[in-house]
Amino acid sequence: MELHPPRRPAGFHILALFLALLTLCCLIFTSCGPFSGTEGGADRRRTLTFLEPYHIKTGLSEGSLYELTPLADQLDGAVCAYGLYDEAHLILLREQDNTDRTDPAVSRSYQVDLLDLRDGSEQEMTSFDSVIPAQDSDQNDGSPKMPDPEIISAEPLIIHDRAGAVIYRPGTDPAAIVLPKWLRDACPVCLSGRLYLASSRGILFEILPDGSLHKVFMLPCDFVGMTPVISGHEGVLTFSTHLVRNPLETVYVDVDPVGGAFSCYRSGQLKTGYVCCRDGLLADTSFRNAPLLSVYSPSGLYQKSLKLPDTVLEQLGSGAGIAASGSTDFISMNLAPLSLSGSWCCFALRGDSGRAKSLYLWDTAPAGKKSWKTPAAEPWQMPAPEEYGALTETAAELEKRYGVKIVLGGNIPSEFRDYDALAMTDPSVISGSLEVLDHVLSIYPDGYFEDLMGDYYRGIVFYLTGELTPLSAADNISNAGAFVTDAEGLCQIALNLSTDLYPQTIVHELTHAADYRFAGEGLWDESAWNALNPEGFTYYDSYIDENGSSYEFTGSTQYTAAGGSAPEDVWFIDPYSKTYAMEDRARLMEYLMQDDSIYSVCYTSPHIQKKLDFYFQFLRNTLGGRWPEMTQWEKYLREKQQKDAR
Repeated sequence: MELHPPRRPAGFHILALFLALLTLCCLIFTSCGPFSGTEGGADRRRTLTFLEPYHIKTGLSEGSLYELTPLADQLDGAVCAYGLYDEAHLILLREQDNTDRTDPAVSRSYQVDLLDLRDGSEQEMTSFDSVIPAQDSDQNDGSPKMPDPEIISAEPLIIHDRAGAVIYRPGTDPAAIVLPKWLRDACPVCLSGRLYLASSRGILFEILPDGSLHKVFMLPCDFVGMTPVISGHEGVLTFSTHLVRNPLETVYVDVDPVGGAFSCYRSGQLKTGYVCCRDGLLADTSFRNAPLLSVYSPSGLYQKSLKLPDTVLEQLGSGAGIAASGSTDFISMNLAPLSLSGSWCCFALRGDSGRAKSLYLWDTAPAGKKSWKTPAAEPWQMPAPEEYGALTETAAELEKRYGVKIVLGGNIPSEFRDYDALAMTDPSVISGSLEVLDHVLSIYPDGYFEDLMGDYYRGIVFYLTGELTPLSAADNISNAGAFVTDAEGLCQIALNLSTDLYPQTIVHELTHAADYRFAGEGLWDESAWNALNPEGFTYYDSYIDENGSSYEFTGSTQYTAAGGSAPEDVWFIDPYSKTYAMEDRARLMEYLMQDDSIYSVCYTSPHIQKKLDFYFQFLRNTLGGRWPEMTQWEKYLREKQQKDAR
């Protein structure tokens, strides 16, 4: 007799197949995913065995925590930076003990080691001496509170020394890349094997193998600056920013640094607290409800959290970054760019010096999973600007012709760095002002504004405003017809149309725009300019005198054309020229490029000519690679000299 199994319902086989597939998927995720408990096989078992004496008790579902401080303390020198090289090795950057930290001119010696987590052995990877740029040596006081270098990437090894604005790439040529002074706050980041430099000025550079910087992205001029936000998005770099017109709304920008494409969106959850590590893993700390350290799967499915044990909290005190009782050191929790690898999470407690006082390794593999979703991203588009018909079209034509941006009417921001601004919406006033602006911009050589931007500015923006009111009457004049600021990579030039706009006003502000760039890049030698002034002379270095009045009206007229001095005794146009060196240059340029200036005769002064010859040559050497043989300002000077000679 044959025995037959009982008949199953038709849907049973489908259900069984589904369960089998689900089980297989779970096994794959468990064995290969970011929270796997079996990575490394024998290496992992050896690591767990070796680290057992360093184990710290945690909750049953929180995984295992180990304190690595005793292992790090066995090495010579202070640990400056740390990270996971792989799942069996910790990478440590240490400053050697033979460094004289009291002398800022002395380079510091560093060594990078691999600490084997399987047996505690040490292997030296490389060593190097820091480079302290001469331009910064006077700013470094040698104190231990100077920021230490940070390990950006383990393979290839890339180290960022923020204090000296240097990127180290041991074993490459050049091994040390000294960043320009104006990029000292930029953040290097690796993506898909390439090294990028994200500037808060809104410009993203790729650092090429030869150490040069290649501009790959510029934030549009509608935005003010950008802050790197590390996210788990694949193949893009993420930044937070805000509109010039609306500084309260945070906008996120994903940038593809290879293709240059970017997208803007808003997020319901701020992502600035996340630290992104290899393979898109995310980690963050939270002390809002409980002292937690969390890691997140890149797929946005699961998270694992560790409630910090008492041995850690005792060092932190009653909360994150609060000095413990009896301690004068401010302790904070720190996650490094290389804090995650596989199932491991490495973190440190840092003191006032910024250096790791305690080093921990969290094994997330046995920790329980909780559901987690990536922060929701809401698509965002630039608000439509207010249109002004033919005026908008005219402004667009000028933008295209000269390579600048022009903002009209109600599209201007209500507040700048130093001034509040009212909108000017009178069509006739705007129209006449655009004509004046066109005339002035046409005076400058072709390509001038592109040359002026260089890699320093990402845009030169003219705001045609109404009345300007200083935020601080003690620092700025109350009757400003215009002003210029260098704001997070934007050259912002505000022109007050509530009074008549004269060509010389625009020339004056454009001279400031050049000055800001030259000073920001450290190109201009102010001492050489001062040597062209009368012996013993110093600028007021203020617009307002001790009585709260403008030096424009109360300053000395000695050595000025306004004071009636003979040309051979003239060094300055008027008292306003004596407020700042940059105002001196701006005054000279504005009256030089004015057809019927009341001060034309002063340009026969040998002192004025020396100043302008020095300035013109500097402009040509710095910007004038494609200029004509004689610029318009050089023609103006020659014409004034010849006219007055007759």
